[in-house]
Amino acid sequence: MARETAGTPRSAMVLLGIGLLAGSAFVGGAWWGAERATTIDESQASDSVPERAIESGTTGIAAGITAAPASTIEWPPLPSLDTPLAEVFDELTDRARRGDARAACRLGATLQRCAQAREQRHVARDIETEIARRNETPNGVVAMIDRAEGMADKMGAGCDGLVSAQFAQAYQWQKHAAMLDPNLRVAFALSPALERRDFVNQLDLWNDYRSLAMPWLEAAAKEGDAVAVIALARIHGDMRRTSPPLPPFRIEDDERFVTYADLMQRYGIDVPVVIREAAEKRERLPPEARQRATTRADELFRADLPLPDEAAAKAAMRRSLRGLPDEEFCEEGQPSR
Repeated sequence: MARETAGTPRSAMVLLGIGLLAGSAFVGGAWWGAERATTIDESQASDSVPERAIESGTTGIAAGITAAPASTIEWPPLPSLDTPLAEVFDELTDRARRGDARAACRLGATLQRCAQAREQRHVARDIETEIARRNETPNGVVAMIDRAEGMADKMGAGCDGLVSAQFAQAYQWQKHAAMLDPNLRVAFALSPALERRDFVNQLDLWNDYRSLAMPWLEAAAKEGDAVAVIALARIHGDMRRTSPPLPPFRIEDDERFVTYADLMQRYGIDVPVVIREAAEKRERLPPEARQRATTRADELFRADLPLPDEAAAKAAMRRSLRGLPDEEFCEEGQPSR
């Protein structure tokens, strides 16, 4: 994120920060929640693991990781969800290194959650400091601080005892889990554990993410994954500044948007505003591009799969807006609700 600009009070910046943090779950809901690249060898990616340690605090994470397929080892249950991560960090790390996708998933999901809780606390403290410096209390700010601290307390359950070096490992464990278990790849593509406000210092990590996100989403869509289809329609068709932050990138392409919007409808995911915009953009496409979009949708549609019912379609939409699976997902291997 850019530094404070001239003429912009710091109080406005910190209030904006808390608004972004608290509102990330529903930004853009009018479009997607309500009515209103690089390619890779998939066969290789499914069996591979990171070959090098990633920079920016994760040095050594990949060292010693083995590529034992998760199906060849019967792993014991993960520690209970109410166990502080710091108490089982070494155990989970050892299991993840030896090929336990669920342990790697738990590490990535919990570290990202704990990092978000820590950020909420930082924002609340920044606001308190600004209030004290100005010797004034704007209306509603105290309640906003209380909400931020309450959210941090809720999100930060089981996070005590973790240190910055451990938080920095979240992305690596997310990626490792996704490489071991293809079922985790869409979630990884939707919400990587990377700091959007520290993009320059994490450039290598963002480039690494870029090399994986689109190929994994497209591969999942080819298998009939409704969440991936929704995400790809959003990537190619929703260019608003207030569009949902998941996935964290957009590539404007009317032809591809029409393809994936068509697929959404075929899978019973009817979002009226998406249907209308796809119809408008289809009319604007040249005839040859229009035909390519339809042909591609025909190729991608999995007529052999049962169509999702209304509840499943709504669940797919929620998952496309929610991002990473939570710890229950890692334990049970079921979509988060």
